[in-house]
Amino acid sequence: MDLKAIRDILIPLTFYFVGRRFRSLEDADRLILLAALIVTVIALFEFLMLDVFTSVVNIFDYYVARGSLAADDNFVEGSTLFISSTRIGGRNFFGFLGNVRASSVFLEPVTMGNFGAFLCLWALFRTDMQRRLLLFFLAFLVIVLGDARFGMFVCLAFLVALPFARIAPSIVWWLIPFIVMALLGLYGEIVQGEPWGDDLLGRIVHSAQLMAKLEWASAFGIEANLPFLDDNGYAYTLSQIGVIGTIVLWSLFVFTAGQRSVALRFKALAVVFICLLMIVSNSFYSIKLAALFWLAAGAVDATGQEDLDQYRISETLPKPITSLRKMLSPG
Repeated sequence: MDLKAIRDILIPLTFYFVGRRFRSLEDADRLILLAALIVTVIALFEFLMLDVFTSVVNIFDYYVARGSLAADDNFVEGSTLFISSTRIGGRNFFGFLGNVRASSVFLEPVTMGNFGAFLCLWALFRTDMQRRLLLFFLAFLVIVLGDARFGMFVCLAFLVALPFARIAPSIVWWLIPFIVMALLGLYGEIVQGEPWGDDLLGRIVHSAQLMAKLEWASAFGIEANLPFLDDNGYAYTLSQIGVIGTIVLWSLFVFTAGQRSVALRFKALAVVFICLLMIVSNSFYSIKLAALFWLAAGAVDATGQEDLDQYRISETLPKPITSLRKMLSPG
């Protein structure tokens, strides 16, 4: 029994139902914008005053102390940052900014980039959000400061998926992760043993190789001796929760209460977000990212139907009556 697997299940369940207690999506807007501002301010402090930041926070020693890294794992001798916080081959975005990748409150830049993608997701979804342009700007700034090429790729994928949010049936969104898992497994058999590089294609190759390593016992979550699977969220999920548990939890998310509401728009973007992130890491299970995401998902499912019902009523009433109704409505 791996207690971490239990925690991985409890995080989405707990924060989703907390999110369902939100009174409105505006409450979620304020929380997400506040989180974005905190992350950005600390990232700028880290990026602009690195010596001061590292004199207060020794990230590398922290990960060594918790057992995640060994003392000789650092790529840059003497660095107190996380091992991936320095782009050895140079930055992907705005090379003049140097090779350091900001990590802010997340302590490592991968989750920083994924958080930026989530901010973009919420800004695209909340078309009537106050300060929406500010959230777009903060999402871009977080991704650039963290030099998150994958986060930028996810944001572009949102734009492709958005037109299909209301067209594609829920079963299509439900099938996507299982199709991705099958493709990764097949590709992994083809490229097994081949070297992989530290770029997007290389990470996909490595992820496919990890998927191909899964035995049947691993896929059902009952294998005790597992290889390192953290760089493939799908393989990690199957080995920890099992294929049956995965199907149940994914079905609960895709087919929950918001099926005839604005929640469809959110879920389309959320499926793209989850399915792409899981290709290259299991960071979506980290409470640093998952807590806010599932709070937002719960808030959307709880308030989406009510918002749509109000919209439908307003659309069927003559404009003078609609205006009077808005004047008399509370708030």
